[in-house]
Amino acid sequence: MLIVATLFSAPLWVSAMADAYVASRYGPQIPFDENTWRSSNLNGSNVTVRQRMIRDLVVNVLPGLNRNAIEQKLGKSPAHAEMRRYTDADLEVREMDETGQWKPFPRTGIGHYWDEFDWDLLYQLGKEQIIIYDHKGQELSPDGEVLLIRLD
Repeated sequence: MLIVATLFSAPLWVSAMADAYVASRYGPQIPFDENTWRSSNLNGSNVTVRQRMIRDLVVNVLPGLNRNAIEQKLGKSPAHAEMRRYTDADLEVREMDETGQWKPFPRTGIGHYWDEFDWDLLYQLGKEQIIIYDHKGQELSPDGEVLLIRLD
């Protein structure tokens, strides 16, 4: 009977271990701070300040706020046009402007990123925190985490 109970509880144990690992990677949550949010560095593989603020932001700060109040706290959200998908042809040519800075790639694809979630506001949080590694033991996640907000 003990073997049967162990076999049935294994999926729960594995899931709990994965959750504990992700929670330990995120570190302790911190209170939301507008200035820290706006100036946070989103590059790198470590957990960002935004990812550590997300619980307080979603539970205590955002409820009841309208679009203008949210954008005042978090900064301007990209418009849908700025999130249009790329095509292969868009990424073939890279041009510089008059000042020597790279121009953004054109976006001529069909649809927008995260269309399936019908979002109104979108904010980058940092690199996705997952437990997948490649054959060399390197974390394998090119994706970023985003906060998608849908307004009533």
